[in-house]
Amino acid sequence: MSIFGPSYHDVWQAFSEEVGGTFERGGFAKASKMRVGEGPFTIALETYTISSGEDSDTYTRFRAYFREQGALRFGAGRRSFLSKIAALFGKRYVTTGHAAFDEVMVLWGNDEEQLKAYFNDARFCQLLAELRPYQLSIARNKPLLGPQLPEGVVEFCLLHDKLVKEPERLRKLLEVMRLALQRLVKVGIAVNVDPGLAP
Repeated sequence: MSIFGPSYHDVWQAFSEEVGGTFERGGFAKASKMRVGEGPFTIALETYTISSGEDSDTYTRFRAYFREQGALRFGAGRRSFLSKIAALFGKRYVTTGHAAFDEVMVLWGNDEEQLKAYFNDARFCQLLAELRPYQLSIARNKPLLGPQLPEGVVEFCLLHDKLVKEPERLRKLLEVMRLALQRLVKVGIAVNVDPGLAP
């Protein structure tokens, strides 16, 4: 342990043991990663770094793949000055009907009714309003390098804009991911089968 407290590697390894997951400790060229099951799906917890010139930002990222039914795509993020500007220029946001969520988050996508059905869960919206993740999305990944996802398989992703080392926050973020995947199946967005690969 350093003078700054335990490293995220140590915290995530302990968290992995707590939730029955597996943990791969990274090194100089490879980040640490935790994986844990949720029904037929695999949730990965990892770091994600975005570089812009001389600066870089490291996020905590949860991901899971699933086999889709239909083609729902959506994004959600924190309500901000930029989201207000986007609305002024015509960007349409979806309201969920859950006031705590709608006050601090914005939501957009390609099927308003399906989105409202998906977010029609009080605990799910309560946790999202409390944690205010940087981004929540369903999308097909388009990697610059490496293989594309198989046809019909898409990614659910949650980004949090700091390196999370607090066990209670990790528990709540994992709960969000579990609820997210359960809701995908319940509303008929995801097929409740193993997608055939893990993040």
